[in-house]
Parts: sequence; structure tokens; C-alpha cells
Amino acid sequence: MGVCGPTVAMRPQNRSPRPDEHISRLAAAQHGVLTWWQLRERGVGEGAIKRRAKIGRLVRVYRGVYAAGHSELTLDGRRMAAVLACGPDSALSHRAATGAYALRPAWREWLEVSCNRDVRVPGVIIHRVKTMEVTTLRGIPITTVARTLADLADVTNPRILRQVLDQAEILRLDAPIEIKNGRRGAGRLKEALAQLDPLPHVPRSELERRFLDLCPVPPVIGLVVEGYETDFAWPAQRLVVETDGWGTHSTKMAFGEDRRRDVMMRLAGWTVLRFTYRDVIHDPAYVTSTLARLLG
Repeated sequence: MGVCGPTVAMRPQNRSPRPDEHISRLAAAQHGVLTWWQLRERGVGEGAIKRRAKIGRLVRVYRGVYAAGHSELTLDGRRMAAVLACGPDSALSHRAATGAYALRPAWREWLEVSCNRDVRVPGVIIHRVKTMEVTTLRGIPITTVARTLADLADVTNPRILRQVLDQAEILRLDAPIEIKNGRRGAGRLKEALAQLDPLPHVPRSELERRFLDLCPVPPVIGLVVEGYETDFAWPAQRLVVETDGWGTHSTKMAFGEDRRRDVMMRLAGWTVLRFTYRDVIHDPAYVTSTLARLLG
């Protein structure tokens, strides 16, 4: 007669994830939030979702959108929740995208979404669009920088638009921006872009000529001061003026070298001014009045 050993329970292979595992995985990938439809697509039943909502494992943020276990969402969590609430193919946009890209910190808290359907979400500004260019930022669907700037022209004033475009240029987030005639902000966007430094397309000799036309007293061109060749100088007043264009002064090396030479000249008793292409072309009165005060 044989001897029977202890019975060993066989564990099922390829076990399907339980509802709580789906919740954890989705929340971890989406800044702590998830949707009813995402859970249903993964086979989680309506009853299981309702039970977890009742006991607080799922906390309602918007209709069909939940936070996992608590309602204290990060800013990116609130952004993701707003996008999810607007449905598939939605993206953070306009002022909210501008804040997310750190192009205007005052708009960090905005919740603004573009989508292709007619929806309403409390506390979220929604723009219904036919097409948009979308990327991701920290896992959040968001309109591209170029599209964000084009959208922004529709909802803000020219002064703020120029400030944001300047910041986009500083952070190297700028990209070709498509201006569509017929959009509400097309004119504002054209005007703001025209005021960005176009020096790469303008000969330096042209910038120098335009500056010289503004000088109340003729300067010495190319005077060497403290070992550096200057653009324009007035030795009697110990004044140096450099005309800066984005094309020749935008690199880190050029930026650092410019500041070093300014320090050396100031230590030697010279006043150093820098005028940009924008100053010379778009605000000549500022250049003329400044020079007049210093040159007497």
C-alpha cells in the first residue's frame, strides 16, 4: 500500500489582476487619477467600482474621474484629471498649457482643455476644436508649444502675448507657429511675432546704420577699450554702446563673454549700454532719449 504525501494546492497560472491592482497601476501612471471607463475596459465591474467609491478607495474628482484613495491631488494630478474628464483625445491647452510649460507662472493653477466634443466640466475652461497638435508633458496630454502660443493669441491681450513669446524664446521652446487667418487672435499673433528679434535675417551693417541715425553726437566706431573692440564709443563721456542681436548674442558663450567685457569696462570707468534690435527698430525714441541724457 502506497503512502500519500500532503496535498499541495496548485496556484492558477496567469491570474487576472484584481480591481485594486488595476487602480494602483493606473493611478501610478496618471498622477494619482483614473477613470471609470479605464477600469471598465480592464474588466473591473461596475459593482466593484461603486463599492470602492463608497468606502473611499476611489474619491470622485469629476464625473467618471477618481483619485486613488484620497482627494489631495498635486497640480499635475488636477491637470490630468481635467484632461481625463473631457474624454479621449483631449489635451491641456491655452493658459493652462502656458502655465504648465512655465511660460507664465501666474497661470499655473488654470485648468483649460481642448477637445473635439461638447462637454462641460465644473471649474474647467473647455475649447471645442476640430484639430490640434498634441504632445505629453510629465505624462499629461498637452498641446505643443507652437499650438499653445497660437491658441493663446485668441484669449489674451497683446502685452501678455509678447511676454509669453519672449519667455518661450528664452527657454528655447519656440517652434514654427502656424498663423491661420480667420482666427480671433491672428492679428495679435502676427504683430507680436513681428516684434521678436529678426536679426538673423538682417545684415549687421543695417542695424549699425539704423543706430547711427539715432545718435545725437557721432560716435567712434570700433574703438578698443580694455582690450575689447566696441561697437560705438564716445571717449569724452567714457560711454560705450553695444548693439545686440539675437543671432550673435544668443549662445551661452556669447552671453558670458558680453558680461565679462562689460565688467572690465565698468571697472575702468566706462558706462556700458546695450540696445537690442528691437530697441533700435521698434522703440527709437527710447534709444534717442537715453543717448541724449548721457551725451548732454
